[in-house]
Amino acid sequence: MRILTTMLVLAFSVLLVVSGCSESDAAAGLQGSVKVDDAKGQDTKVTYVFVNRSKETITVVGGARYTLERDHETYKAGSVPVKDYIDLHPGEIYSDSVTFADLPAGSYTITVEWDNIKAVAEFSRN
Repeated sequence: MRILTTMLVLAFSVLLVVSGCSESDAAAGLQGSVKVDDAKGQDTKVTYVFVNRSKETITVVGGARYTLERDHETYKAGSVPVKDYIDLHPGEIYSDSVTFADLPAGSYTITVEWDNIKAVAEFSRN
């Protein structure tokens, strides 16, 4: 009986480890990028794209957080409103954007975070 109990505990432990790996592999498959459209004298539009590069469907909450730094200090921070749970199938893309008006001259870094994945871009305004 003791051997059977030990085998069941071992089998359950292996199942938990395998399940966890599967989940982290799916989460690792989410990749992000940021594109900055910064026309001189115009608004600065930041478009971010997250792609499911895994072989499994990934479920995440829609919406993203962003931090805009100017000369290495936080200039603006916020989030895109949460839209609901989103299922991203393999190869599927989630994209959204945020626009900043009248940014003063300086060096900027925009960081967008969605489901613990970060995408970063740097740009300058003269």
